[in-house]
Amino acid sequence: MGDMEKTFERIAEMSRQSLEKAKNFEKRRFLFSEIMRIVQAKKHLIVLLTGMRGAGKTVLSLQVGNNLLREGEEVLYIPADHVALSDISLYDIVKHSTMHGYTYFIVDEIHSRPDWSKELKSIYDSLDVFVLATGSSTALLRKGRYDLSRRALEIKLPVMSYREMVNLRFDKNRTVLSLEEILRGFRNLSIKYKPYSIMDYLSYYSLPVSLECTPDIGKELILSTIEKVIYKDLPDLYHLDAETIYDAKKLLVYLSSITPGETSISNLAQMLENVGKGTVKTLLTAFSELGVTFAVPPHGKPGKRLRKSYKVLMTPPYRHIIARARGLEPSIGTLREDFFVAHACHAHSVEYFKSKRMPDYVLDGRYIFEIGGSKKTKRQIKAIKEAYLVADTTYSETKIPLHLFGYLY
Repeated sequence: MGDMEKTFERIAEMSRQSLEKAKNFEKRRFLFSEIMRIVQAKKHLIVLLTGMRGAGKTVLSLQVGNNLLREGEEVLYIPADHVALSDISLYDIVKHSTMHGYTYFIVDEIHSRPDWSKELKSIYDSLDVFVLATGSSTALLRKGRYDLSRRALEIKLPVMSYREMVNLRFDKNRTVLSLEEILRGFRNLSIKYKPYSIMDYLSYYSLPVSLECTPDIGKELILSTIEKVIYKDLPDLYHLDAETIYDAKKLLVYLSSITPGETSISNLAQMLENVGKGTVKTLLTAFSELGVTFAVPPHGKPGKRLRKSYKVLMTPPYRHIIARARGLEPSIGTLREDFFVAHACHAHSVEYFKSKRMPDYVLDGRYIFEIGGSKKTKRQIKAIKEAYLVADTTYSETKIPLHLFGYLY
């Protein structure tokens, strides 16, 4: 028996175990159906499933694999970051596997391989197979765009939406709402869509681990994921030195506790001791690409935006978990903005108003929103056309309940 055949048998056994284990995860993310439609429509394709750590990429890809197995297809799961495969060509593995009848391949953590995009290109150009590869958004977008042009389709997996949390946690079947539906019908929707705790979502239940683990265990796992982002992804993908890694952790802790209006790059550099604007900008770019934070551009003409600071928010539940782990209390106002923007940016362009006299955000350059608590008034928007007050409330005749924006995806 040759070395490649021995390697194949080892991979086949790991694949079988991983696919069998994934059967325990019955609840599916919203992208499952979309990926299955793509798989069934085109047999020769590379799909790049990107997203932050902990979003559920591995489980989702294995669920797709198990569905294909039930349809009679041959599926092989390949953990690209496994030490036993580090010196073996991915192309050789896939080519050898086709001799055993495999045509569908799940390649997990693809960005862990130095020449992953070239390997996928060779596979696509030479073999008639379907590859579903998972990995970091950073690596896939920055390093593989040229090699895989016209060969690969990227699908981004975000954190669970508030709607997904409600459906998966409470066995509901609530549908996506468009922005127009929310603006026109928020009064009736407030009654129809009974609210569940937004704070539960912001503090833990926005990640799939919350569906499988108790909060005490799950939050420890999320903190472990954050540690991997800082101590593995930043040095591996961005080649940052030890001092900058230290600054990265300090930056995340600081971000987790600040209030709205303090989140520009300039303010962050000013408030963090001995951390320059260049370092802050580098780290925020990395955290944004890795899905930990997201930057909202200021409202205005594109050319002028470059001279202004972007507003930095955090992907739920990172702000709450990082702050509480350090004994800090996250700002409820900033948490509300995290919730609103994290959902709105999935399907709309989002900009913020730099002036404190103006409302908070504008969507698609047209719809203006002020975000606040249940007692927030319309003072800042009363003279503005197509301006809306979004309040953390369950029902109001004049304010749109914040939780309704959790149904945008």
